[in-house]
Amino acid sequence: MLHAGADGVAGLRRYESAVLPLLSEHGGKLLSAFVPEGHDQTDCPDEIHLIEFQSRQGLQSYRQDERVLALAGQRSGAVMSTVTYVSEQLLDYCC
Repeated sequence: MLHAGADGVAGLRRYESAVLPLLSEHGGKLLSAFVPEGHDQTDCPDEIHLIEFQSRQGLQSYRQDERVLALAGQRSGAVMSTVTYVSEQLLDYCC
């Protein structure tokens, strides 16, 4: 869950457009990205992303990628806060 920073939603989208293409190099894939209803309210995130990695190591290598780290200045203006949930358990409720 992402809350836009001082650069607003436009800044958030510019930053995400720069870093999300790097996911695949680390075994990651953006499954879904959406703007939740109520995103204009204080406690509601501006965007929610569902990202899958082939391994926890892939997530760690993505986070340590020099290109991602080099964008830290852009990220600080684009993202006020991030809440990340990690799970290795996928539930299948399909009938």
